[in-house]
Parts: sequence; C-alpha cells; structure tokens
Amino acid sequence: MRRRRTAPAAEGEGFLASISDLMAALLFVFIATVLVFANRLRAAEARAREQEQRARQTNEQLEKERAKFDAEHRGVADARRDLVALLFRNLQAKGLLGLEKTLDTDAAEQGVLHLPEGAVSFSRGKYDFDGAQSVSNLAAVAQELANVLPCYAVSPRPTGDCPASSKTYKLEAMLFEGHTDSHPFMVNGTDLNLYLSTERAIQTYKTVIHRQPVLDDLRNANHQKVLSVAGYGAERLLDSGTGPDADRNNRRIDLRFILTAMASADPTPKVTGP
Repeated sequence: MRRRRTAPAAEGEGFLASISDLMAALLFVFIATVLVFANRLRAAEARAREQEQRARQTNEQLEKERAKFDAEHRGVADARRDLVALLFRNLQAKGLLGLEKTLDTDAAEQGVLHLPEGAVSFSRGKYDFDGAQSVSNLAAVAQELANVLPCYAVSPRPTGDCPASSKTYKLEAMLFEGHTDSHPFMVNGTDLNLYLSTERAIQTYKTVIHRQPVLDDLRNANHQKVLSVAGYGAERLLDSGTGPDADRNNRRIDLRFILTAMASADPTPKVTGP
C-alpha cells in the first residue's frame, strides 16, 4: 500500500519550485537588460561612427575650401605684384625721371608703386607741383595707367591686348596715396601734414584724370569708381631716419592697387587683397 507524502515534504518541493521560478524570472530580466544595453551600445556606436564620418567629411570640405582660398589669395598676390612690376617696367622704359632705379619688391607684393619726390614733387608746405617736370611725369603715368588698368576693370571693356591674369583678377580700387616726411607742418598750433598729404593726393588724382579721362570711367564689380585718394601724413614712413635723404624718401605719392579674384562667369568678388 502506497504511503502518502508528508506535509513538510510537499512544502519543501513547493519552495524549491518557487525559487526556481524566481531565478528563471531574474535570469530573463538580466538577459533582457543585457540585450537592451547591447542594443543601446550598438546604436550609440553607430551614432558615434556617423558623427565621426560627418566630422571627417566636414574637415575634408573645410580643407578643400581652405586650399581653394589659399590658391585664390596667392593668385591675387601674384597678379597684384605682376601688375605693379608691369607698370614699373613700362614707366622705366619711358624714361620717367625720378623713378626708383629698382622696383621695391616688398611694396610690389602689397600692390604699391612708389612715385618718389624726384618723380612727383610739391612746393614746400603746399600741394602745388614744384615745376613742370612733375606734370610731365604724371602725364606719362596717366598714359600708362590708361593702357593697362582698363584690362583689370569690370567696365568698360578694354579694346587692346591684356595680361592673362586680368581675366581672373579685377580691380576693386586704385588709390592715390599722399605721404609727408616726419616733420610737423604747423599752422596755428595744428599739424596739417594729414591735410597736406590728402590735398597732394587729390591734386595728383585730378592731374591724372585730366590727362586721361577714361580712367575716371573705370568701374569695379560693384559698379563703383575704381580710382580714389587717401592721405596718411607722416603715419606711413618708408624711412625711419631723420636726415634729408630719409625725408625725401618719405615724401611721396603711392599708387595702391587692390585686386579681387573673380569667378569665371560671376562678377562678384571672391577674394580681396591686400
């Protein structure tokens, strides 16, 4: 005859079954949690890879833009230097009196052509030219500017042969800049060097325009006049000396050429120099 299980044995088996069910549930929760974290980790890694790829693509694009900008900037600097060198050579060939014997290459890199006191001279403390030679020299300068600058203007269109660089690089502005020596020009207790240099630049500009009116018609990409003036007094000395030679070097008219790089079919300026 079969014996019936005792109550304590049945209770023990039920307890073990409950523990087993609890452990199974905990294991399921643990596995589910691991899977959730694993999925989140994979998603985070995917986002990180995507962000890294976007960052790499952005950096590559920036490097391309930087290389393009550097190339355009170098192109502007080269075109600016070549324009100044061309004008200098042509004026030298014309035998312009008082022009420097050699081109100031540092100035040419900045788009500046010096007309020293020997080339353009003014009466002391005045903006009148000191003799007919200065007017004659400016006539030669005006003629050379009229021969070359239309190539670098957006309008009107040039009629003659032009340098190759003028197709890509155009004038934003050309400044007649007046400079004095370091000695104050005092009138009623006021140093008028700044005023004097500006008036001398204006007088030079008017003389050039009078000789070659076509220059006053030149326009940049914004349809603004190319030619303008500026006066710096003694603020931009070429020679830091204090003797007569330094004073002569500092008294000058500078021609400053500011070029922009143009897209082939777009008259909007891209890079400006200097």
